[in-house]
Amino acid sequence: MKSEDIIHNLIYVTDKPGPSDPVSAPALKTLDWPLDEYGPWSEWKYASLVNPHVDGQVWQIDPIWIERRNRVEICRKASLLFHQFPSDPCGLIGWYKMKNFELSCIRTAVESIRLNVNPEEAMEAVGGING
Repeated sequence: MKSEDIIHNLIYVTDKPGPSDPVSAPALKTLDWPLDEYGPWSEWKYASLVNPHVDGQVWQIDPIWIERRNRVEICRKASLLFHQFPSDPCGLIGWYKMKNFELSCIRTAVESIRLNVNPEEAMEAVGGING
């Protein structure tokens, strides 16, 4: 996609996506970054969610890695939220997110057993390993 197409599909809370928008600004900042250079991504605010660089190997941004890492991070934050506010309505959001992640793990486990997939590969698919 071109940058203009991406900008029109972003979620934003101000009048339009821009550097002052707290939701779309991080995405806008990365639109022109090279997808095969680790340097800019390693300095990013969300660098902990980016796939690691291995010396001697060609690096490229990996959206699947980011999605898996985000899934684990959201579950971790949801657990903290739920345990911090167990009887508040916001705690229900944390509980829902935790259960959603658990359901994803259970589905992956069942499908892995059915397809005779290596357990380590199955856990990696849901973000349980390397996360």
